[in-house]
Amino acid sequence: MRQCTIMLSESMSVTVGLITRDSASKVGEPVLRLIVHRVIEEVPVASIIVTDASVGSTVSVITGEASRHGVPVTVLKDDVGNRGYARWLTMREYLRLSHPGFFMFLDDDAVLRRGWWSATVRLLKGGCRVVWGVNWSIDEAFLKWVSLLGESPLGYLT
Repeated sequence: MRQCTIMLSESMSVTVGLITRDSASKVGEPVLRLIVHRVIEEVPVASIIVTDASVGSTVSVITGEASRHGVPVTVLKDDVGNRGYARWLTMREYLRLSHPGFFMFLDDDAVLRRGWWSATVRLLKGGCRVVWGVNWSIDEAFLKWVSLLGESPLGYLT
């Protein structure tokens, strides 16, 4: 069996896949901007591939925030509206563009915590090959848990 060594550093480039469907109206434009801003701030983003099935302002919010940071965005239209199909379109585009580095999917309602990339690099250097985040939906259980910590929901997420 051939051994493969991956050179990891915190400066490695990452292509981010973002699947959206009316995300600006679901999470709100300010939160969607924060999602894009935080991933660019935390992760060495080479580019973003948005696979979209929206009718609203979702794409313009994402491309606007990414352009403020000089990050190129490729927009694909998802005419099927199925997450599996959208993931396939996104991966196909990533492979077609032959982007270097890693690939990650980011949910359209996920704000990365500060230090996420540094922690991920440590995991990858330790032999881990897949990193899956924990989803904290903004629901009653989340709000109760955060209040027990003495935090506000936005304070906890940012």
